[in-house]
Amino acid sequence: MPVILRKYREDFAYAAVLVGLVLLFMGLLLAQTPYYFWTDDFQSYFLPVLKEISDSLYAGEVPLLSRRSLMGGAFLGEYQPSIFNLPLIATVVVLFATPLPLIGIATALIFLHLCLLGLGAYVLARQRQLKPIFCLFCAVVAVFSVWGIQFDAKSWVAGLFSFAYLPWAWWAMEINGARSLRVTVIGIAVYSVLSLGWPFSNFALIVLTLTIVLSKLRSSPLRSTCLPICLGWLAGFLLAAPAWLPFLEHFFSTSRFVYSQARFSNSWSVPLEAYLGMILPSRMCHWLTFDTFRMYGSQLLFCGWPPIIALVIALRQPGFLRRNLNLFALLILSAVLASAPGFSVVRWPFRWLPLFHLAMGVLGAEALSQVLGRTSQTNSSAWGSFYPDRNLGTVGLCLFAVVGSTAYLGNIEADVKLTMYLGVLAMAWLGDGFLSSSHWRAALAIGITFCSLLLVHGRFPEIVPTWTFTDRLRSHEPLQKNRRYFSWFSHEDLFEHMRQPNPDAGSLLRPGNTAMFANLDFLNGYSPLGHAGVSRHFELGWVGFIEPHTLDRLLEEWRHTDALLKKLAVDGLVVSKAYGRFVPRLPSEWQKVFENSEAAVFHRLGNLQPRVASDNPLVAIQSIHEERLHTSAEVENRSGEAASVYFSRLAIPGYTATYNGKPLSVHTEDLLVPAVRIPAHSKGKLLLVYFPRSLFWGLILSGLGVLLLFGYRACGVSD
Repeated sequence: MPVILRKYREDFAYAAVLVGLVLLFMGLLLAQTPYYFWTDDFQSYFLPVLKEISDSLYAGEVPLLSRRSLMGGAFLGEYQPSIFNLPLIATVVVLFATPLPLIGIATALIFLHLCLLGLGAYVLARQRQLKPIFCLFCAVVAVFSVWGIQFDAKSWVAGLFSFAYLPWAWWAMEINGARSLRVTVIGIAVYSVLSLGWPFSNFALIVLTLTIVLSKLRSSPLRSTCLPICLGWLAGFLLAAPAWLPFLEHFFSTSRFVYSQARFSNSWSVPLEAYLGMILPSRMCHWLTFDTFRMYGSQLLFCGWPPIIALVIALRQPGFLRRNLNLFALLILSAVLASAPGFSVVRWPFRWLPLFHLAMGVLGAEALSQVLGRTSQTNSSAWGSFYPDRNLGTVGLCLFAVVGSTAYLGNIEADVKLTMYLGVLAMAWLGDGFLSSSHWRAALAIGITFCSLLLVHGRFPEIVPTWTFTDRLRSHEPLQKNRRYFSWFSHEDLFEHMRQPNPDAGSLLRPGNTAMFANLDFLNGYSPLGHAGVSRHFELGWVGFIEPHTLDRLLEEWRHTDALLKKLAVDGLVVSKAYGRFVPRLPSEWQKVFENSEAAVFHRLGNLQPRVASDNPLVAIQSIHEERLHTSAEVENRSGEAASVYFSRLAIPGYTATYNGKPLSVHTEDLLVPAVRIPAHSKGKLLLVYFPRSLFWGLILSGLGVLLLFGYRACGVSD
């Protein structure tokens, strides 16, 4: 170990600097907005799911399903909960064992994965024989680029969690060494990406792999180039099979597949004019956002000015384009994919931008190394020697960028800010002209990149919703843990707490999966894929809100019978103030038990609805026992014909049933709940178990992946 420390002490020092920059960056933004790294889907979907996964593991249960949300409870089939990614689950278990508040746990998760992404970009650049200072420049561009922070690090955190492993996979496919070592490292990196459930990271890994293979084929034989990568890919693909195989089985029963039209869409495709945002982050252009055109800034493309300037200068030097042709190909291909139409689960193509920025970081580091290496030999400025044409071009580019940025950076007058930023950049440029060391010139470029990105992030317009959730969500009172609730709230209720911050926000309505924070049982939830039956009967929208016309229809139906609620064992209603007008239409069996400024709570009178039941009065059901993955009951059918017995769970693929040890066929009632038919004049134990066949085969394939990894390495196969 001391030998390794001595050999790589400079790299460890730069890694510590990178971690410090991440801490400084996050600290400055959190000082401005405490909820900066905990918004939208991270609040309503990802963190609650991770909380219940952690709780289930502490209880010794396998978290394939949720016990707290019907709508958002298919952890295994949804793919994004990432229950088979061992590093993430281990991290979550440790964090939730600490006394950190929810916002602290969320921030810690983002910090760890930003560091992982940055260190991967650093190691990737180091593999390309760049000096540590240029590797740090690459990491700064990759980590702090605008899109990655504003979306992946704040809302769609599954994208950050999976993309953080992408530079490591890139590095693994380019390292030199024994073939067995390369196969092992590639396999682990591919597994880490695929098991985290973000489709764009999966496809980005495929695009990256093809680019690397094609670039290597120009200089290496096919066998030595493709064999380690293909074997590593196969091993990682098999290791992640328990994650992606159940998703394929589950997807075809979801509302995303059943009711959504399979069509191409330009929603959130990057318009060509938006690429000017790499220089002018405040330039406005037309974006198609959620099928509506609107004027929107081009900040999402911004990754700092120095990479662009260095790249422009490096392109003037002979041989740079030819030596980095594969990087230019990856950069252009990712830009084309980001501007192309999306389709099905690969919708909103601007999610390709992290790959674009990673390629830009590596290419910018190569360009900076080329420029500074050449200028250090001639003792001239990094941005060109003191000839008027180069200096004027550089200063003009910086001036153009600053003028553009001041269009939205303002709490003070624009001319004062313009003077200030121009002064800082002018001093930086003049200082660069007098610096003789390429190391300090690169450090200056890193500082300008970091500061320019921090300025843009600090004034980025808020486009994702942020609720003022607190640890009050961990308390279940006044709701009851043994009662299943149906929450009625409107789309407008979701944004009310953003306009008027409330420490009790969501404590009753529980938008999304936030019921999981307090171990409460709700019909509502947040599912990226949706459930076909719930979508048909209740038409629940994003994070579980319900439209007024749907409530009108449901209440009209409940004048005759509320069979759907009884079938789902719903014994509690939470009605927002906006929907108070519907309260008089509730049947008399619903009694108000609590009310505050957010909502009113109603409980059904009498005993709780059984979790196993039948519409046939001649069927007696006793000794009901419900666990996370199975439900059992003693059932007696006294009628002369087979009778249907249903379970108050959402019907999803993977349920099997036995009656007195003999298998029964499981069918779906009303597209909602799993049910079985009990033979006439019979009595015995009924057992329903969730264990999809796809998971069984996925575990077998994962075992084969382990054998391939360690078996290939044990054989000592070398080049």
